[in-house]
Formats: sequence, structure tokens, C-alpha cells
Amino acid sequence: MLNMIVVQQRNLRRVIDVERKEAEALAIELINDLKKEYHIKFRI
Repeated sequence: MLNMIVVQQRNLRRVIDVERKEAEALAIELINDLKKEYHIKFRI
């Protein structure tokens, strides 16, 4: 039973990490698009 809980927690962490990385990539893409469109100069 404890092993199942540990595995579930590990899987959830993996899913959360993947989703965070995807959100970060989308945010960077959005920022770059905004910089191009509105000639904004700032660094990430």
C-alpha cells in the first residue's frame, strides 16, 4: 500500500513537472511574440 502511494506521488510530480515546462515554453513564446509585435525590449 505504501509503495502504491509513493509511486502515485512520483507520477504526479512527473506530470506536474512536464506541465510546468510546457507552460514555461508557451510563456516564453508569448513574450517573444509580444516583443516582436510591439517592439518591447526586456529580458526574460
